[in-house]
Amino acid sequence: MHRSLFVLPFVFVLLACGGGATTSSTTPVSTSDARGQRPRSTARIITHADAESFVARYDLRGGEAITVGIAMDMGLAMQIGPQAIPRVRMPRMNYAIRFEPVTRDAAGNFQIAFETTSIELEGAGDLPPAAIDEIRRSLEPLRGFRGRYTITPRGELLAFDADVPDDLPDAVRSQLEQFQNSLEDMVLVWPLEPIGVGSVVEVEKPIRLSGIVTRQRTRYRVLSIDGSRLEIETVVQTSAEPQDMPSPPTAPDTRIELRSLVGRGSGRATIDLRALGSTSRAHADVTLEARIIPPTGDAVDMATTIDLDLEVR
Repeated sequence: MHRSLFVLPFVFVLLACGGGATTSSTTPVSTSDARGQRPRSTARIITHADAESFVARYDLRGGEAITVGIAMDMGLAMQIGPQAIPRVRMPRMNYAIRFEPVTRDAAGNFQIAFETTSIELEGAGDLPPAAIDEIRRSLEPLRGFRGRYTITPRGELLAFDADVPDDLPDAVRSQLEQFQNSLEDMVLVWPLEPIGVGSVVEVEKPIRLSGIVTRQRTRYRVLSIDGSRLEIETVVQTSAEPQDMPSPPTAPDTRIELRSLVGRGSGRATIDLRALGSTSRAHADVTLEARIIPPTGDAVDMATTIDLDLEVR
């Protein structure tokens, strides 16, 4: 649930840049690699507890379908050339994901089917009605969005497959990869070694945020262990090297050069190794600096700061 701290704000940023354009696609879409598996994360213990005898592995049970609710509050400020845009408070976004009973394959991995049952904006924040209406229209195709993903007992994501509507807006389509990241973050990646109360584990992995290749480092500390339930606190750092960013849908001939991206976040969560649902609260701040190069005219420097509060329940 914590990497979504750096993922979800881009939905609003891209929509605000003109997410109404559409393109065709192939259905279904798979984001697995050629072998059907994503590159594995590295998880290692960096601080050992006095007693480490708990081998953390998921043992998800079939059970009944569950619905996970997510609420997000965000603020956004920008500097484009000499023009400063003060912090804008975005409307709260509430969405619900329904997870079907978990099944297990012959290799012992867990297969999880999901569907987004609702995506709602609460209030208007500081946006005008026209902007709210555009966001609502652009998010509409994601209602009823379905797919399936596979994780290992250690929490590693192996495969993600989803049916994608042909008329999905470009700005929303680019978030499918981020949606995959968010689903992956509903579970933690556990180390090979046993852990205990006080253990600090570092997980490092490459991720893509709206077409930007980034590196994420997550450190989580085990606060308590009660049967299959663990309480943890996390600190997340995300960074990116200079690279070209995807052009906005409304200006495909415009180049955007990323100069830097730095994200920092923290939170607390309760995880049940036998159940998919978890609860968490987290906060994050992201700073992005880029240079906009239009096909004609002068290049412009841009800086964006995002603050985000996220609750999973």
